[in-house]
Amino acid sequence: MASYVQDGDIIDHILAEDATAGTVVVIGELVGVVVVDQVAGKPVGVRLDGVWSMTVLGTDQVAKGQKLYWDEGNERLTITAGAHKQAGWAVEGKAAGVTSIRCLFGKG
Repeated sequence: MASYVQDGDIIDHILAEDATAGTVVVIGELVGVVVVDQVAGKPVGVRLDGVWSMTVLGTDQVAKGQKLYWDEGNERLTITAGAHKQAGWAVEGKAAGVTSIRCLFGKG
């Protein structure tokens, strides 16, 4: 049996360190964006959907609809899966040399 709780587009999360609105966070297999400034140890809303303009590895050539992964160590998207978590899909293509892209976040 299940009881409906919420839409799931924004979930609560306790931050391990201070974050400003727009900070990308990884929560297990989920990648989301902090919606307001918040200090460590306090709950904050993390958005798991929507289209976001984000930094991407400049040498990547990306096709519209291609999967994008969050490179947490370098704080940017990439097309390389490796140990990175899937953030979403490109809603536009980009050539090498371009360092930003629009990414459609999704929960799966």
